[in-house]
Amino acid sequence: MPVSSAKVRISVDSRDYAYAYTLRTAKDFPDDFPVNLPREEFERGVFLPMDQPGAGAPWQTPPRILLLQEGRLFIADHPTEGVAVQCLPLRDIVMLEFGRFLLRSWVRIFHRKGTCFLPHHTRDLAAGAEFWNELKSVLLPPRTEPSTERSRIFGHDFDPKLRYAERITFENRQQPRLRFFSGTALRRTRHWYGTTEESLPSNYLGVTPDTLVWVSDRVRKQRDPYGTVARYASLTELRETRFTDFGSTAQLKFAFLCAPAWNVQVPGEHAELAKEFLDAFLSGELWLVQAHERRNS
Repeated sequence: MPVSSAKVRISVDSRDYAYAYTLRTAKDFPDDFPVNLPREEFERGVFLPMDQPGAGAPWQTPPRILLLQEGRLFIADHPTEGVAVQCLPLRDIVMLEFGRFLLRSWVRIFHRKGTCFLPHHTRDLAAGAEFWNELKSVLLPPRTEPSTERSRIFGHDFDPKLRYAERITFENRQQPRLRFFSGTALRRTRHWYGTTEESLPSNYLGVTPDTLVWVSDRVRKQRDPYGTVARYASLTELRETRFTDFGSTAQLKFAFLCAPAWNVQVPGEHAELAKEFLDAFLSGELWLVQAHERRNS
């Protein structure tokens, strides 16, 4: 009996896929994902595999497909999750958060109707870099021509982690007009049982004509030496600023309309420089909001 030479496509459950990969055409889609995704003429796409590192893992995520098409972001979980495909207009995005700590990475998207949390394994960053860069352009546009305006620097820029984070954040993009650096500092606290030491997080703030950027190595309330979190927010969403000096530390607060406030904690020895940065920001005509909403305390 003759053997057919026709190629047979074997359907594989995408929950068994181990690595992320870029989606360029409809042929790249796993067979078991919804057919109502825009499979034609999408601009960027990425497949993120299931990530279940263990029972004590901070998160366990299903396989996902992310697509950008005609000003919209599509997010599709594996069909077994029973979750409808999300379609988010890019114009509704008000803040982006990119985190990376050892094997844990994530993207958090704040928009006018809620939040999307997209955790993934750090090994998948390279495969998704093209997609994440395109998404970042929603709030931090690419540079169209060399900047002739010199940026003003406040604070201490000796921290190599912050310098590297700034370089990759603004590479080939709009350049910051104002920059603030606050490197890590050691704080000692005396108790009745002795003295404890704590490393305060490093912080960087950059301001472009459209965007406020905050990069920090703070996770929850502590410094993590192995990674950073980069946040991007539209200046049109900013509603209030506040400076507070607590003595041993100081805080810059930025409150937004449809996203969580930023509370940037700096060592007390950097307090004056932090206030100078905020004063320069408020007087620089980058944030066009009514004066009564700008507060210092």
